Amino acid sequence: PDPSLNAPVESVDDAVAAGIVWVNAAGNSAEDTWFGAYWDPDSPPDGLHNFAIDDETNSVDLAQGETLRVQMRWDDTWDGASKDLDLYLYDSTRTTILAWSENPQSGDPAHVPYELLLYIAQAPGTYHLVISHYDGAIPAWVQLNTWTQQNLEYATAPHSIGNPAESASSGMLAVGAVPYSATSTIEAFSSQGPTTDERLKPEVVGVDRGDSASYGLDGFSGTSQASPHVAGLAALVVEQYPAYTPAQVAGYIKGNALPLGAGPPNFTFGYGLAHLPFDPPGAPTNVAAVPGNQQATVSWTAPASDGGLAISSYTATSAPGGLMGVAGGSATSTVVTGLTNGASYTFTVTATNVAGTSTPSSPSDAATPMTVPDAPTNIVATAGNQEATVSWTPPISDGGSPVTGYTATSNPGGLTGTTGGSATSTTVTGLTNGTAYTFAVTAVNSVGD
Repeated sequence: PDPSLNAPVESVDDAVAAGIVWVNAAGNSAEDTWFGAYWDPDSPPDGLHNFAIDDETNSVDLAQGETLRVQMRWDDTWDGASKDLDLYLYDSTRTTILAWSENPQSGDPAHVPYELLLYIAQAPGTYHLVISHYDGAIPAWVQLNTWTQQNLEYATAPHSIGNPAESASSGMLAVGAVPYSATSTIEAFSSQGPTTDERLKPEVVGVDRGDSASYGLDGFSGTSQASPHVAGLAALVVEQYPAYTPAQVAGYIKGNALPLGAGPPNFTFGYGLAHLPFDPPGAPTNVAAVPGNQQATVSWTAPASDGGLAISSYTATSAPGGLMGVAGGSATSTVVTGLTNGASYTFTVTATNVAGTSTPSSPSDAATPMTVPDAPTNIVATAGNQEATVSWTPPISDGGSPVTGYTATSNPGGLTGTTGGSATSTTVTGLTNGTAYTFAVTAVNSVGD
């Protein structure tokens, strides 16, 4: 791609702005990157950078037919660069230039501090890279990287983070690599921070050397395997906390990483090995309540996430009153007792595992406990001609539902007289004169007699 277009980093910014968490391999460039200050100790200066006091080349070994691709960047304005450096590749004798990159950097708006060299080795051997200062001020730093990952004679693991892993976006994670079998040991190739402007990288490390059909047992190494593992963790965080922004997801992963190395954070492991803690469960859903006598049966659907641990119990809580019913982790209902008949209640349910208790569910629809009325009292019967007038005192409790009627029943004969819920007497007819009768009275509400 055109190096004047900062497209990879801009793509990260665009994705994060759209709500996407960006997880990127930090790069496998710790052994094929050199970073440092431009240094020309010769007197007078000869315009060639010294990698060591007596060495103006950085060697790389190539097999016949092997492709070498070298990138060089340095400290300058990206558009309008005026510190002019060039890059050359010499043969094993250090006398013949085999490839070069001499892009101009004279302050033109299109000029960038970037050189790219490509060479296919015609013979096996040791080849030598040379940095030349052509014109302009001396840059504070230079970064040399073999994009095709041949190891350099002079390599510096720090400042080897690739693009776009070097993005400053708070919603992205650059991921280094540690072997799954030795998670406290950084892979030798795993790119390390800081960035060229001294920011923290990588943010975390993940595991590599997983088994695969293509690479065999322990064969798949690289930050390109470690980063998908971390992306999987990010997906789980998004599932558990769907309202989180990309920055919050990245912050959660950094905050829960297992510390490695000095600090943390540090430029080797970042905040440490990416790791998700066990979480409390999600909230139960579809809560419903069926009222009974001074109680309600509350049911629910188990939460979508158990937080990584088995749910041990559920608790249903009434409002008002805070009365509770508790059930085991496999249950989907419980009974809340001690309620007041005739009072309206809603219920929420929480789920609990070893890590903690979920947020309460959405409340159920209102439910009103109730039962049949108490029996009427003070029954009095006044005899008449083939009839009796029966009176009573209304029941002390209507069971939580208004009394809608009364029935007076004779004994013997089972003859009845009925009336509405507001009455306190009724007449039972059809009786036999001269026969002694007693009368019982029942009250009825929406539940029963």
